[in-house]
Amino acid sequence: MKAMKLFGMVALIVGMTLISCSGDDGKDGMDGIDGVNGTNGQDGTDGTNGIGFDELTRYGSVTLELNGNRPDGITIDYSTIFKFTQTNGETYSSNILHQDKDVFLQFTRFYSSPDDYYNGNFIHFYIQISNFGETTQAINYSEVQIQGHPVIGTDNKYFILDDLYESNTNGTSEIEYTDFNFDPDDNHLTFNYSFFVDASANDSTHPLHVKGSGDVYLLEEIQ
Repeated sequence: MKAMKLFGMVALIVGMTLISCSGDDGKDGMDGIDGVNGTNGQDGTDGTNGIGFDELTRYGSVTLELNGNRPDGITIDYSTIFKFTQTNGETYSSNILHQDKDVFLQFTRFYSSPDDYYNGNFIHFYIQISNFGETTQAINYSEVQIQGHPVIGTDNKYFILDDLYESNTNGTSEIEYTDFNFDPDDNHLTFNYSFFVDASANDSTHPLHVKGSGDVYLLEEIQ
């Protein structure tokens, strides 16, 4: 009887030992698949323009479109806008000059914010109007200058346009103006323009069609 009790106690101790001793951990299982992305949140509100932006752009802008080929022969279908006006009064020249019945309009718009007068990326117009305000009013001379402007393609290759185009002169066709309107009460000028340039007369080295529009306010010095 004692032997049976002893055997039972030994069996109980061995069983408890086997239960309390665990083996080595197994390998980690495979990661589960990623869950579905959440929906996008709402866009934040637009920020405000930086200090000085409104002052530099308040006098209107000029658009530029180019159609032709760049120096490597790739087709150009390019457009941009010149929207900035110089604000340093020490470097101003009057946009409007009067001589008898003729009016001379001249103005510049910069591609980027002009930190000083020597910002070299701009478009400039010079327009002579004879018999201003009369039924015989006509534009008898015009020139357009595009200086230091990089024409950048979708492949991030570029060439620099740095040319002066005079109407009906040196490979430039007549610079045609349509919807031309100048209001001397507030010096508001709006127009469309278009002209063609020979390959030898522009930096693309190919025939070039230049066109665009203007919606600007001109500054006139008080005499």
